[in-house]
Amino acid sequence: MNAVERVKKICKERKIALARLEKDCGFANGYIGSLKKGTFPDDRLKCIADYLGVSVFYLMTGETNPPSAEYSEIDSALTGMTERMKIYALKLAQLSSEKQEHVMSLIDMFEK
Repeated sequence: MNAVERVKKICKERKIALARLEKDCGFANGYIGSLKKGTFPDDRLKCIADYLGVSVFYLMTGETNPPSAEYSEIDSALTGMTERMKIYALKLAQLSSEKQEHVMSLIDMFEK
């Protein structure tokens, strides 16, 4: 499930009209339904998360617990990345340092 689907599900469960969310967040009517890739720009994702009282991490991943107490620092560092890249970065942060080194080695190998 992507972030757009998750937002629609939360709104349905809470009986919040998408049009109401869009209006309250300052988006155009029909904006959420028009997002075909299932992703939101970072600033809009944050606005929606605040409006719904959930974390950006939850909207991105569907998981309630961020990988660490430093999540807000990680989230700030990820500004400008796509949702998918943020999820990969967060998953990388959960790995042991040895496994992180293996992943980074693979990335370095593909860069060559």
